[in-house]
Amino acid sequence: MFTAVWLKRARLPEVSLALTYEQHGFFEQAQLAYEQVNTFVVSEIGYLLVPGRDPSPNPVSNPKLCP
Repeated sequence: MFTAVWLKRARLPEVSLALTYEQHGFFEQAQLAYEQVNTFVVSEIGYLLVPGRDPSPNPVSNPKLCP
């Protein structure tokens, strides 16, 4: 039940892939997919979470993150 909600809310296709792996019992592949997503997000938008940083003019440089 919860997987369906998160699949609907996922903004990145890699998150959907990781959730699908997890749902089907492929936990090692799911863990690797989650780690790849985490690395991507930290490298692409992690700087926005640092206090005092000015994210202007365009905080999201990757169109893949836009819904």
